[in-house]
Amino acid sequence: MHPLDGSFLKLRRADEHLQVANDLMKGFIKRKPYKTVTEFIGQGQTRECLLRFEQLEDIPPALPLLIGDACNNLRSALDYLLWQLWLRKNPLFTKNVKFPIWDNENLFKIRASKDIGKDAIEGLTDTQRTTIEQLQPYKTGNRALSFLRDVNNSDKHRLIPVFFLIGNLESVSITVDQTRALLSVPLPKEMLIQRVKHTKVEHGAIICRIPFPYLSRPTRVNVKSKITVQFAFQGCRSADGQIIYESINAMLSEASRAVSLFEPEFASSGTSEYTMHPFSPSLQ
Repeated sequence: MHPLDGSFLKLRRADEHLQVANDLMKGFIKRKPYKTVTEFIGQGQTRECLLRFEQLEDIPPALPLLIGDACNNLRSALDYLLWQLWLRKNPLFTKNVKFPIWDNENLFKIRASKDIGKDAIEGLTDTQRTTIEQLQPYKTGNRALSFLRDVNNSDKHRLIPVFFLIGNLESVSITVDQTRALLSVPLPKEMLIQRVKHTKVEHGAIICRIPFPYLSRPTRVNVKSKITVQFAFQGCRSADGQIIYESINAMLSEASRAVSLFEPEFASSGTSEYTMHPFSPSLQ
């Protein structure tokens, strides 16, 4: 068995979970589990139209389980990698270690020594330590591993990763019929539409506010909107509010890159039959 088989198998398993999650997400969105409703409030100069969400269907409970399992596999792939690096140094190594993921250099220097050793004499080689540090979010500017760490911690220790749908108003068209109005008032050439970005899709959530000053009550107003919705994380520290499609693909790509960077370390063992190159995005 190749030393990196465990890591690559974990990456493959994560990819399998994400493919199933992708199909579940697409099916859910295709069913249009929400609708928009309009509501007029106020009167006279303060009258305005509210565009609100109305949720029709809950997010499938299997979805957060699939994403949680995928993240657990990605995290394990990195931990397996670190374990094999230690076994190369000491075949009798038995301590528990985890691949360090830190968001700033000071924390890495202070905390990472527990898992990679204090120096090349009492730990991994200088080259291995440097490569691990070059993968840290504070070095790459890529938050993918930070997201992975925090989503995985939430899934294991606090709660099943919570998702929600967020909606954004792409466009809106307004038509006004004043044929039955008591008073005909010309609409302004430009209307101030107050959009609420990344609106959580839940019953009653306001998408935007459209002012209609001075319109008479019998006036008929028709508002048509184009909304895009996406899944986002909630309650997972650095990943909070991050779009699932974007962040999960980044996690998969970065975890795969980390394992692949260390393949030359195990060249004497040949090539793992489970190597996957290149890793293509799972969610789309």
